[in-house]
Amino acid sequence: MTGRTEISGHTVLDMATHVRSEITSIPAERARLNPSGACVADDTRRLDNAGFAMAVDQTASLLADLGVSAGDTVAVMLPNCVELVTSMFAAWRLGAALTPVNPVLTDDEVLYQLRDSAAVVLVGEDRGRPLAAAADAGFLPATALSARTLARETTTGGRTPAAHSQAEDFALIIYTSGTTGRPKGVLLDHANLSAMTASLIEALTLGPADTSLVVLPLFHANGLVVSVLSALRAGGDIDIVAPSGIVNVGLSTPPSSFGVAKSPSQLGIVAQRTGSVDILSGGDTLVNQSRVFAADGGSILMWSSAGNIDCGFANCTISDF
Repeated sequence: MTGRTEISGHTVLDMATHVRSEITSIPAERARLNPSGACVADDTRRLDNAGFAMAVDQTASLLADLGVSAGDTVAVMLPNCVELVTSMFAAWRLGAALTPVNPVLTDDEVLYQLRDSAAVVLVGEDRGRPLAAAADAGFLPATALSARTLARETTTGGRTPAAHSQAEDFALIIYTSGTTGRPKGVLLDHANLSAMTASLIEALTLGPADTSLVVLPLFHANGLVVSVLSALRAGGDIDIVAPSGIVNVGLSTPPSSFGVAKSPSQLGIVAQRTGSVDILSGGDTLVNQSRVFAADGGSILMWSSAGNIDCGFANCTISDF
């Protein structure tokens, strides 16, 4: 039975009072509460809650067919996209952990992460097939996760295993930069993610009316936990912005920041509107990104740990955290 908790006036999934991880139930619970509500989108695909839950179940079936089971690790090497998010929840449906792989790593670096994490399957594009083989891992092509392919898989009787993850099970294996040596796999269990998302929902007062503009890379814990999980747990939806979409609104590089928009719009559209946009960042790019929004008339609330920041516009408000 799914518990409910009030955080900042919003009802969210309660993950802390149950041994079984409720993170794995987020897709099904959202589909039950609001099947047609917006859930996750990118430049090419948009899923409502029912469609998202179905995609997660179908992806879990494909992973199970490749031998993934509780205690295993699934690696995903994809650019920011819907399929990366569905793969994450699908791994959790099977009791497996997810290790996201930076797509710009060299082949040797990818092989190191696959072997070190003991990944049994790699989800990725064509480049990943020989790397998976070299690491003795199975391979699930991203094309198999398209809406059309998944629909065809459903008609052939693909099975959906029951949710298996427990609160103490590992959910994410995030690799460090390896500044002083080889990257290290940081183990985050489902209880870790529960605590982090609850804190973020309360601090940012996230709720069902919010859309998370996902501009952080999803091979990083901030992208997955802050931009994706917190918004989905709070009942909001996520809009994954491609790097090209960020460049189109005047930024020379993807910003290291997190936006929660009050309207379900892509970053380029929001920058042209006068709606309120919250930006979370501790980096120098905060000022540059905020200027793009403010120059187009947006009302900016910036959450920053960097101290004295002046974005140069009267409609910018700074709030420390």
